[in-house]
Amino acid sequence: MILAVHGSLPGQWQDKPELTDREEWFFEAFFELNTTRSLGFGIGPIPWTALLAYSQEMGLCDDEFDEFRYLITALDTEYREIIEQDESKKQAKGHGGQKNQRGHR
Repeated sequence: MILAVHGSLPGQWQDKPELTDREEWFFEAFFELNTTRSLGFGIGPIPWTALLAYSQEMGLCDDEFDEFRYLITALDTEYREIIEQDESKKQAKGHGGQKNQRGHR
């Protein structure tokens, strides 16, 4: 679809690393679990209960669950930091140099 619209991949997708099947599985799990988070006053973490349910559905044993929880939580932490930084930049742009109705900053 992207190729059909743009004719080429966007810059950030052109140099993406090759993933092993295992790494790809973790990213797919992360993106599926991404839909389970709370989005009230900001982006919440992926719930532990969602991690547990997903791991049980996939048939992971206890040791595998520990690794799964660690990696998904690490991805989630990084993801939320990026989202929060983007939101901060948007808010700073929206309020930084604008004048109010009287011409004051």
